[in-house]
Amino acid sequence: MMRCPFACFVLLSGLALGGCQSAPAEAGDGAALVVARRADDRQTWWLQEPAGLRAWTELGLPETAGNLQLAPAGGTAVATVGAAAGGRAELRLWQPGGGAAPRVLAAEWVWDSALRADGAAVAWIEGADRRRLRIARAPDWRPADPALPGGAEPAAPRWGRAGELLAVLREAGRSRLVALAPDGTVAATWYQVSGDVRLAEPLAVAGAVLVLEAPADGAPRRLLRLAAAGAAPTVLAAGYFAEGTLRASPDGKAVAAVWHESLAAVQRREAGLRWIGPGWAGLPGELPRVTGFAWSPDGRRLAVGRHEAGRDWVELYPAGAGAAAEILGSSPQWWSSR
Repeated sequence: MMRCPFACFVLLSGLALGGCQSAPAEAGDGAALVVARRADDRQTWWLQEPAGLRAWTELGLPETAGNLQLAPAGGTAVATVGAAAGGRAELRLWQPGGGAAPRVLAAEWVWDSALRADGAAVAWIEGADRRRLRIARAPDWRPADPALPGGAEPAAPRWGRAGELLAVLREAGRSRLVALAPDGTVAATWYQVSGDVRLAEPLAVAGAVLVLEAPADGAPRRLLRLAAAGAAPTVLAAGYFAEGTLRASPDGKAVAAVWHESLAAVQRREAGLRWIGPGWAGLPGELPRVTGFAWSPDGRRLAVGRHEAGRDWVELYPAGAGAAAEILGSSPQWWSSR
């Protein structure tokens, strides 16, 4: 099988995969669907041509690459190369189609990276003690350290809808969700808790910010909605959420997560896709055995990763009524050069 360097993203018309069942995707906004496939204990990443032909390209990532993130509409990608889940791994950045070699942003001990939706900035936690928040921005991509309060342990960097960076700061006896100004100083505190309760996975949606409140005693997590910095929270849901699966549609109006009332079900990969508030046209109210999902940049398609009886596959749903296309793979994402 021919492999294509990740930096070039050449699309090979007519490339077929044995055992792959795929229906053509609509051209839509020109976004390509990217999925992971595993065989013989080796994971590879594949991209489907945006035009919707039955053409796939293997992204020539190193075998130790993980945590791949693609800017849905920005033509930029980041991944860790080395350890499977952060740790002693490099953080590399690509700009597919630009012809340049991957840029190494961090040499080791990388955790919880977050690529901005427009592909123009990336934030991550660095260091064996996980105490250093770093940010790199286009065009020079020079890593910088924000001016965090002394002694604060940063976590969960996530980009807001207006391009600001949200992060959790863990300090003596408290955990607080903050918004950072462009110079890295704390611009606002959205919410804070004390004791052993921790905050995780902030998500900016239309007119609000969501955050998970996670008790250390293993009790169900609560999903909170914050209408403004310092406002009293509204509890939207409670349960056990699969890490990293809280997502909002591009317009910020539809929100969903992979979660279950039982922690054991999440650990067994039996949790389902649940809507928080209004659902999204074209998908059932609940979908079982979901591992992850991603909207296309225009919000007209939803790719849903599913797992059952040792088999992984992706279902591609169009907005409104319509049958889902089934694709071999997992960990769906979208990429567009626009």
